[in-house]
Formats: sequence, structure tokens, C-alpha cells
Amino acid sequence: MVESTWEARELRILEAVATGEEERRDQMNNDDVAELTGLEPEEVERGLLALIDATPPYIDGAHAAAGGELCYLIGIRLLERGRREVRQWPPDSATAFIEELKQRMENSSDPVERSRLQKLLDAALSVSREVLGEVLGAIATKQMPL
Repeated sequence: MVESTWEARELRILEAVATGEEERRDQMNNDDVAELTGLEPEEVERGLLALIDATPPYIDGAHAAAGGELCYLIGIRLLERGRREVRQWPPDSATAFIEELKQRMENSSDPVERSRLQKLLDAALSVSREVLGEVLGAIATKQMPL
């Protein structure tokens, strides 16, 4: 069975890039990420490749040829998706809606209300996050006073 590398590798890389940005490290690269994470260079390379190849990507950077690496980047920076993962930005509306429903279910002492919230959560999870986000965005736009 293939094990998840998210917490052990990719999330650590995102946190390292966020740290590097906060420290204003200029032209952050694989070596900087390896230093900040303690990961081996090969692990950093695999993680960066996964993060830049995701759709949409978590990070951006310029590919640089360096000794045959699959993915050696300079100028590594977080993109919107990466910032959301390290909690530098608020979650998208769909994620926030789902988390709010879960929180209200946990806090409700009324079993009927909890059941209704579960049905709403199940319905929200049955559509894509993109569609849910678009619906919530359309509602928010209509609710904005002019």
C-alpha cells in the first residue's frame, strides 16, 4: 500500500516556503527548503514536483538546471492554494461553509437539528467544491449592499 506523504513531506515544504517568505529569503530554492525542513534533497525535489504539478498548483518557481534533478526551483513562492494550506489566507467559501456546518453539528444539543445539519452537510459534500463555492459566491454577491 502506498503511504501518504502529505504531512511528512509536502505540508512541511509549504510551511518552509512560508517561513522563508516571512524571513524575506530572496530567491528561495531547493537547498533552502531542505535546510528549513530537514528533509533530504531527493525528498524535497519529489515534494516540490508534486506541489508545482498539482492542479491548481500550491507553489511557483523558476525551473533551473542543476545536476540532473527532476525539479530544482529558484524563486520558490506560495500561490493562493499553498497560502490557504498553511493558514496564511482564509479558507475558500466552500471549505468555510463545510467547516461551519460541522462545527454547528458538534455544538448542537438538539438531535433533530443535528440530523438536519447532517443532511445539509451530505448535500453540500455531494457537489464539487467548485460548484459549492460558485453558489455561495453568487449568494454573497447578491447580498452585498450597493
